[in-house]
Amino acid sequence: MKGKLFTLSLLSLLTAQSYAVEIKNGKLLSSKEWTTPNTKGFAIKHDGKQLASIKKRLDMIKQALTTQHIKTSDQSTYVASISTPITVAANKVADISGLGLFGIANLSPETQMYLAMTTVCVDSAPGVNNCTFHTDEMQLDANSGAYGINEPVVQTTFAEPGNYTYSVTMSIAQFMEEGYYQFTDISDSIGTITVTDGSDDKKAK
Repeated sequence: MKGKLFTLSLLSLLTAQSYAVEIKNGKLLSSKEWTTPNTKGFAIKHDGKQLASIKKRLDMIKQALTTQHIKTSDQSTYVASISTPITVAANKVADISGLGLFGIANLSPETQMYLAMTTVCVDSAPGVNNCTFHTDEMQLDANSGAYGINEPVVQTTFAEPGNYTYSVTMSIAQFMEEGYYQFTDISDSIGTITVTDGSDDKKAK
């Protein structure tokens, strides 16, 4: 029953709230974004305007949440990574994004620290992998929880028409007594990118 309530709480956040991270009885320590070298990217800041597009993917999110669930004696986590087919034109800058969703329940009697990481990586050419990362580091009091949604974007250009792939990874790590973060839950999703020669765009004009 707790698992169902936790899932419903996360879905309620996606449909009703406007924050990327919501924490109950705890605090957000940091939010960071970065990219691999020679990569342009950013993370979409979700507010009321973006939530309309998120609602369209709720069925996919629900399915992912029912299959991506790990529960131990001291924590319960949900992670989901969402990728969708994308079509872009060659030799034009394209924004390739993926959606990462997470939920954490600290079931232990002590305060815990967690790290939620969303990664989007694009194989834009043979041997070229461009990635954008977003992390939320948070401190959760005993018997508290956090929910979040992030959408990193990789800006890239494809030199040749063809079929390409990109990956979306959502992961949760817990801070250990030894002084490091250990990943405890992860979800991977592979998306397809169809790159055209741009002739359709020319016809449309």
